[in-house]
Amino acid sequence: MALLTNPAAVTAAAVAVLFAAAAVLIFRENKRQRAARRKKWKAAWGKAASMKAPSSEYMRRVGAYSASLEGGIDEITAGDLDIASIFARMDSAVSGPGEEYLLACLTHPLLDTDKLAERKAVMDAIASDEERRLALKEALAGVGKLKRSSFFAAIERAKELETIGAGKYAAMSLLTVAAFVMLFFFPTPAVLALIVLFSANAFAHIRIKPRTEKGIESFTAIVRMVKAEKKLSECSFAEADSIFKKIHKAAEDLSAFSFGSSLVTSGGSVDTGLMGAVIEYAKVLFNLDLIQYDRMAGAVKDRGEALLDLFEGIGGLDALTAAAGFRESLPVACEADLKSDGRALMEASCVCHPLLKDPVGNDVSLEGGMLLTGSNASGKSTFLKAAAIAAVLAQSFKFAPAKSYAAPPFRIFTSMALSDSLQNGESYYIVEIRSLKRILDAASTEGAPALCVIDEVLRGTNTIERIASSAAILGELSKKNVLLFAATHDIELTSLLKGKLVMKHFSENVNGSDVAFDYVLKDGPSDTQNAIRLLKGAGYPDSIVEEASERAEGFRASGTWEKDPKK
Repeated sequence: MALLTNPAAVTAAAVAVLFAAAAVLIFRENKRQRAARRKKWKAAWGKAASMKAPSSEYMRRVGAYSASLEGGIDEITAGDLDIASIFARMDSAVSGPGEEYLLACLTHPLLDTDKLAERKAVMDAIASDEERRLALKEALAGVGKLKRSSFFAAIERAKELETIGAGKYAAMSLLTVAAFVMLFFFPTPAVLALIVLFSANAFAHIRIKPRTEKGIESFTAIVRMVKAEKKLSECSFAEADSIFKKIHKAAEDLSAFSFGSSLVTSGGSVDTGLMGAVIEYAKVLFNLDLIQYDRMAGAVKDRGEALLDLFEGIGGLDALTAAAGFRESLPVACEADLKSDGRALMEASCVCHPLLKDPVGNDVSLEGGMLLTGSNASGKSTFLKAAAIAAVLAQSFKFAPAKSYAAPPFRIFTSMALSDSLQNGESYYIVEIRSLKRILDAASTEGAPALCVIDEVLRGTNTIERIASSAAILGELSKKNVLLFAATHDIELTSLLKGKLVMKHFSENVNGSDVAFDYVLKDGPSDTQNAIRLLKGAGYPDSIVEEASERAEGFRASGTWEKDPKK
């Protein structure tokens, strides 16, 4: 009864009940969200992350870390193999560092088989234990992603940040404290002083904001990674011991940097309500965030190694989790047997293109080079890409989309989907010969064997010079330590390169005007052509089809393009 007659006690009890109720509601909501995330992750395991190609702007942002690394496949090869779409298909990463590291793995296939074995061991451990996988994702999800930047770009900016001169802001803060003390002795002057100081501090915040915005984003990225270390350490496992140690050491090195970081990295939009408003006003009144910003900017300058270790450790765990899920999603997948004898060969069975829903697998048993002929749309380009992508995945994560795969680690080059360079004013042919020259240069350089994939050699010039030059280029490559896959429509090359390259082809089945493809690789050169039949199947007028057929037959018989060479 005494409690009911005491208004202050009643108010305090009511506030306590409200706080307790809010805490229960927050706890229940967090639990619900956690359960929903786990359910989503369980359902997504072993399924395609996305079949949509990401935008070039998104790839540019996510590729900042990849761009900082030396070596790797070049832009032409990445474009030819559609690495962006393969990345999108794999990208179930829940953190910014994870997706950035994943792309770096794809664009920088390794030659070091020991490192690849370590990656595989981590992937196997993650794939075999669902609870471990979910705990990892829960910890990594706390790192999150940045909306306008990449984590790597953010930590790189952090190392270059300039301090803003905390001394003057600390002095203004001391004056504000003195003004508050004056309230007890000289109220009116103290109030006026506080108004002036608050206005001056608010103006200082507005003026300095453009300089601190990017720094705040960088600090937010770093603090998220440091905070995630504690949760990550709770789900460590032996196969990834070196990664967890790397993360822990880096987080320890950055712990002082993170102390008091919430003054800079959180705002009113995060701490809503009365308490959030009070904190925001206190920050402006006493310059707490500016003083803390200056301290953090100074502390991060000599922490470059720790920042990179933290980024790579967290990114590596997330990327390998995504890669393990991608491996589970493939219709066929095998451990890649990476040879170390340096011979340019590939022995693989049922090699499939990972972006196709119902791929047709083909076997590869090749040392040296292959010349691939066949009809339009019969599967030549898809097969070439499948073989090269198998090598990329084998050297990124030690698995291949095949039933078996054995090859050495390659330096990988392609020349396939070229186009005119309008920006440089170069014709298709100039772009093409530059592309082929880089392959010849690589093939002539000592090192790991080169995997070279060329689709339609020198299509940008006239027939006579194309065939002569193509035979010379492919013949030269056949002498190098190169595994060569080349496709052509020029059947003349099969006789010119006989004995230098293995001949393979794809073909079609014709039933009346219908053309069907089995996409199965066959021995020997192609003995069929279907371009004119495809015109008919596409609904072209009979007059065009008949004239084209007559001209083609006339050329085969006489070597001239006259319909009737006697006239």
